[in-house]
Amino acid sequence: MPSPRLFKRASAAVTLLATLVVSATVVGASPASAATDMTYAGEQLSITETIQSAHAGGFHTEEQLLTATSIAIAESSLYSGLRNWHPEFGNQPAGTQLGVAGPGWVYAADGSQSHADRGLYQINSYWWPAISDATADDPVQAARAMYDISSAGTSFGAWHTFTSGEAQRHWDAPYNGWPALRPLVREFLAGGAAQAAPVQAAAVQAAPVQAAPVQAAPVQAAPAPAAAHEIQQVLGMGGTLYKMAIQHYGNGDAWPYIAARNGILVPEDLLAEQVIIIP
Repeated sequence: MPSPRLFKRASAAVTLLATLVVSATVVGASPASAATDMTYAGEQLSITETIQSAHAGGFHTEEQLLTATSIAIAESSLYSGLRNWHPEFGNQPAGTQLGVAGPGWVYAADGSQSHADRGLYQINSYWWPAISDATADDPVQAARAMYDISSAGTSFGAWHTFTSGEAQRHWDAPYNGWPALRPLVREFLAGGAAQAAPVQAAAVQAAPVQAAPVQAAPVQAAPAPAAAHEIQQVLGMGGTLYKMAIQHYGNGDAWPYIAARNGILVPEDLLAEQVIIIP
């Protein structure tokens, strides 16, 4: 993706290709060709299955389920193992457990695979390397990872399909071939959501060893403490998230990742001397 957003998706383009056979790959075409940017794998979930997996992953309110499900539709058309390849970010470390086999051009001589947006929520391997392919491709584990990234379902700024308003177009009216989501979410919640069985996706190509599930963080006003791989930085006078993103990622457009990690909804309200966690 041109900016380090978790997801780079044009929903209409994904839906247009949704009739492709699962795992279909265009081989031998140039990496510049849009047709080779995606590899379909896993299975295409139903909306109900997606709501169930989001609920099992920690999203329990109507608005949370609407948001998670609509983002999944806009990002992946509900394909559990979808890959959108991003060779501009280089390759994953050699030896990484891979969940989906891609076309030949996504591999280096050492067998390492290009970075990609992965799974139902298109979690990018470059920006979120701690989230394995196994997690990103499993609907429930991916939902748990999304729950953590979104600060317990309170901040979805890391998904461009949400900040652009594309995902929300699915909420209350049929859009782009999909039915309105709100009635389906309400039906799910009214029908005993707590007893809903988690969704298991069909095996994807080259199934990796399952990673430990990401633990859902409790709802909290402040962000969780910095993890071992994260750093903390005090915001100086005149500092902005954009400037921090340039400093740490080399690209100011990465600021939504920092905002999402810190539960910041209005970047303009930042205070000097505020401690910011850099994911």
